[in-house]
Amino acid sequence: MGVSTTSLFRKWRSQSFEDLVGQEAVVRTLRNALSSGSPARAYLFCGPRGTGKTSTARIFAKALNCVQGPTAEPCNQCSLCRRIADGSCMDVLEIDAASHTQVDKIREFIVDKVHFAPAEARFKVYIIDEVHKLSTSSFNALLKTLEEPPAHVVFILATTHPQDLLPTILSRCQRHDFHRLTPLEIRDRLTLVAREEGFELDERAAEILARSAEGSLRDALVQLEQVATFAGVSVREEDVRTLLGLAGRAAMNGLVAAMAERDARMAMQRLDDLVQSGRDLGRLSNELVEHLRCLLLISVKAVQTDLLGIPPEEMADLEAQASSLAPARIMNWLKAAMDLQGGARDAQRARLLWEMMLIRMTVPEVDLDPLEDLRRRVARLEAGLGTPAGMPRQGPPSNAERSSGPPAPPAPARSDVPGAPARTGRGAPPVSARPTSHAAQPRADRAGPSDSPPPGRSPIKTPTGAPGAQESPGTGLQDLGWGGSARPVPPPAPEKPMGSGPSQPDRAIPASPSPSTPRAAGGAGLSARDAWQRLLAFVKDRDRRLHAVLVEARLNSLESGTLTLSFPSSFSWHFERFQKETGVLDAMAREALGEPLRLVASLEAVAADAPSPRQEHRAFVHRAESLFNGRVVDDSPV
Repeated sequence: MGVSTTSLFRKWRSQSFEDLVGQEAVVRTLRNALSSGSPARAYLFCGPRGTGKTSTARIFAKALNCVQGPTAEPCNQCSLCRRIADGSCMDVLEIDAASHTQVDKIREFIVDKVHFAPAEARFKVYIIDEVHKLSTSSFNALLKTLEEPPAHVVFILATTHPQDLLPTILSRCQRHDFHRLTPLEIRDRLTLVAREEGFELDERAAEILARSAEGSLRDALVQLEQVATFAGVSVREEDVRTLLGLAGRAAMNGLVAAMAERDARMAMQRLDDLVQSGRDLGRLSNELVEHLRCLLLISVKAVQTDLLGIPPEEMADLEAQASSLAPARIMNWLKAAMDLQGGARDAQRARLLWEMMLIRMTVPEVDLDPLEDLRRRVARLEAGLGTPAGMPRQGPPSNAERSSGPPAPPAPARSDVPGAPARTGRGAPPVSARPTSHAAQPRADRAGPSDSPPPGRSPIKTPTGAPGAQESPGTGLQDLGWGGSARPVPPPAPEKPMGSGPSQPDRAIPASPSPSTPRAAGGAGLSARDAWQRLLAFVKDRDRRLHAVLVEARLNSLESGTLTLSFPSSFSWHFERFQKETGVLDAMAREALGEPLRLVASLEAVAADAPSPRQEHRAFVHRAESLFNGRVVDDSPV
């Protein structure tokens, strides 16, 4: 590379519309405006840095004032074109708004002189770069001039932050948005510049430079000049990685492999190796984000692999690594890496942030959210224990229950004192369903001395109903909507007159399942509701978005390995999402229940005022709170 006193980005600044890289929409619009002979009086060029805003403004000024113009393409041969290109034309003024923010500067350079005719050109062009840096007073002073400029004046405002401009300024300008250049466009431009400058640029080196520039051609040219100075006449991939502090695909593969194996020691060792080799931790975080992005896209088959721009030899390793990782796990890593990306630019704490991120990804016990960790533990316990003790069993009886036959009826209670009232309430012995004689029955129309409670104690409330009846332990749960399939309490048998013969043993009343509780079919060993609750807990631990979809579904039945659900018509979006994720949900059900299970859902029309499953759950919680006189700590569904 020959010795030059001009930087590459200035030497290779575009001098014509034909030479502009990208921005085809902007170029076409400006050419059409020039060809019509009636250009606008105020333009706003906005977009990221290094995308050609100022270069386009200069080309437009040359096209307006060219001796052949206004023309769609400046000749770059006449004196005006050459003087505008080198910045010596008196009628094309470039103002840096960052250094002229005061209102007095704007009045001195623009407002007070805008009415004077051009000295030598056809139009007087004001190019205001970084216009968002102007103060509010400067904008107000410029407002009237922008609204009604003289016929010989054209304003071109350039900015990277159009959202910071006043709406009154935006409404008076014709806006053109410049987009970031693609890596392919930047790579081709760098190859052309290297060939014209007389040094060799490796294809992989050009691709790395193009990607690290993040859409800015100016940044890419500055890096190319720096690498060419470092490497000499031949620029290779290793030269670019060394100068820019990049680790490479192999280093990222090793780091992600340590995270996948949950090996904190290996992850820390690989990080230390990268730091000792002089890699920049800020750029390293960008590499990790890009690597995880490629893994995520490959794992879900979102794009064709050839569109990622990765060499075939590296693509094989990426595909193998992506096939061994779950997309949800890659997504969690990607979120953590993006959080790291912002703080890793601070060199003083970059390594600490990296170490914290790697420990969090490799040590499952470390969780920064205690509530989330508690929810996961509860979900694992619920999935492993099944129905809690004391809850009514829902579903068909087990084989042991079938073989043991019906439960024996409770033994009648003996009363030591004839005519004494039966004790009721907590801790009282069970009351016989049939009194032995009429004399043993208490009178309801007369209260005896034993009916009054002892001093200092509140009277015991006897359940309403038939005399001598006792409240079933499952009554409160049935009031809440539970225990529909539990074995009902047999009603008291009619009293037989004395001397009517030997009493026959009571026949056991067979249990009849409630029609509101779906039953399991087959040898699954779980009722439909138990299987459904276990699946909900498992999905909540794995993917909260899918759990939010499932909680709105209604459970219908479980038969022949198929769990049938239904969504109300008001939850059509949840139904559509369910249809798209059926394969993932089936896999989760197989993993949660230990056997193949297929999920099928339908969209049913329900009344407009019908409660959703979430509303039914909240109503159930409120009923439980009032019945047991408790306090709600967390009412989120499993």
